Amino acid sequence: TPVLAQKSNVANREVPTDVTALRMTYDAGKQQVVFEGGVKVVRPDFELDADRLIIYLKSKPKAAESAQEEDPLAGMSGGDVDKLVALGNVKMRKDGRTGDCGKATYYLDRELMVMEQNPVLRDGENSIRGQVINFYVSENRSEVLGGKGEPVRATFKSSNQSGDKNPLNIE
Repeated sequence: TPVLAQKSNVANREVPTDVTALRMTYDAGKQQVVFEGGVKVVRPDFELDADRLIIYLKSKPKAAESAQEEDPLAGMSGGDVDKLVALGNVKMRKDGRTGDCGKATYYLDRELMVMEQNPVLRDGENSIRGQVINFYVSENRSEVLGGKGEPVRATFKSSNQSGDKNPLNIE
């Protein structure tokens, strides 16, 4: 059975999310689930690898806390997840595109993936990098921010349709 089932914008249905790792720790006091060592997250529409994954759970009302004391796994349902933070050698794959960074934070409510620590997005031979990459999942839109000494850098490959070796007539 999947560890988490998250809502997907695709027909607003739940899709399974499987997480595997060498170790998992659940801390009810911190409202965190931590996966460590060879972390792999697999969904039908997305894959992620990292050294460590921290799942932050939403705070529970007092009534729900007493119910959770009776069933410690009750707080791990997909609807209770606030955000996920992947750390160390983060690699993502979605629809033929890839992304690499040192830290990736996914905010479930906003469907926003924030990539930090040398983030790079690749689509075939095209790539873009900057200080921070904000990827708005439901909109399939990204925003790349540069910083002091670290400007946004994009590399685009395009074919020369006309076969002209000097399409801009530069001599």
